[in-house]
Amino acid sequence: MRSFKSSRLPVCQAVGGIAFSLAATAVPAIGQEAIRRGEIDLAIGVMDGAQEYLFENVRALTRDAAGRIYVGDGGARDVRVYGPEGRYLFHVTGPGEGPGELRWDVCGLTFEGEGLLWVDAWNSYEVFGVTGDDAEHVRQVLPPHLVQRVGEVTVNRATLCEKPMFTGPTGLTFATDYFYLDDEGEIDAERLLVSVASDGEIRNRVTIPERDLGDTSWPVAVWRHPNRGREEMPVAPPFYNRNILVHAPDARSAHLYTREYLVQLFDANGEVRREIRRDIAGPLVTEAEARRERERLDARRGSFGDMLIEFPSIEMPERKPPVGDMWYDEDGRLWVRLAWAEADEVLRAHVYDPEGEILFTAEWPRGIDLTLGGVSGDVALGVQRMEFDVQRVVRLRFSPR
Repeated sequence: MRSFKSSRLPVCQAVGGIAFSLAATAVPAIGQEAIRRGEIDLAIGVMDGAQEYLFENVRALTRDAAGRIYVGDGGARDVRVYGPEGRYLFHVTGPGEGPGELRWDVCGLTFEGEGLLWVDAWNSYEVFGVTGDDAEHVRQVLPPHLVQRVGEVTVNRATLCEKPMFTGPTGLTFATDYFYLDDEGEIDAERLLVSVASDGEIRNRVTIPERDLGDTSWPVAVWRHPNRGREEMPVAPPFYNRNILVHAPDARSAHLYTREYLVQLFDANGEVRREIRRDIAGPLVTEAEARRERERLDARRGSFGDMLIEFPSIEMPERKPPVGDMWYDEDGRLWVRLAWAEADEVLRAHVYDPEGEILFTAEWPRGIDLTLGGVSGDVALGVQRMEFDVQRVVRLRFSPR
């Protein structure tokens, strides 16, 4: 494993922010929660310039105890480190075939204790010791083989790229779809949360049940395959319902279908602890949004060419689902982001404590994704898309509005 040393290069603009302790906030009743606004106080990234400040596809973020910012770029297949003021410091790892190098991708970053960085490298976890301005590859941890063999058929696991990734008292926890054969011989799947120690030993394995919401299938297009004949392919309807499962650093988890604002909270053993329900309607679909969705469906229909047999008739909904996304932060708080309306300039999320009590409503500029990690206390790391789809990493500080 080669070592990536420091390099001093110009830094992007950084503007001072206001620190505020979220722990001091009283827990209000639902509907009366305080509002906290996140403002950008640091931006890292350029449209044209030094390679260390050019990002292709940021997929993971975290911070260490010194406030340094770690950026996992799936496009560049590297992990870079920046100082609290935004100056590039060094690489943890980069593309390659050697020990600790990234052959496929990077889609998760998290610290275990002091100075031990886990990197989700898609098909393995690479662990690095970080000291000063350098990183050394310590070990590789392969995901455990969750395999069941029934007769002549072997079915395997499919690890899901975590967003964000955590280590906690039970080790590294990750979600996986476990495929198996049911009593009729058909392949079925369970959603599991699996926790592993630093050596890869399984510490905890919990099945998360899914609620029965009736038919959640997508409409299908029927087309003619050159070799296999008649085929069916699902078509995403406009503003479709999503099934979201997220977990906290201590292996608690939360489950949500975006069709309604109903969140199920599970303990580390997979038992339902609480449900959070709010009667909130999704924003109206504007004519401009409906037009873009119709154009998307027309393009999907046209992609089949003369092989298309039948394309489904899909109605445009009047409203979007009320909820857009959900994630835990490093403090174990649950963020439930509301769907945004076309005219909204800010995004909003309800933030809950580990017991499911509302803490506050967070607001921050639209176009910033806070789901990739590095959110704790009053500070949040995010990715902002700029002109020409250029990405930059931003740091937000939240304070009372």
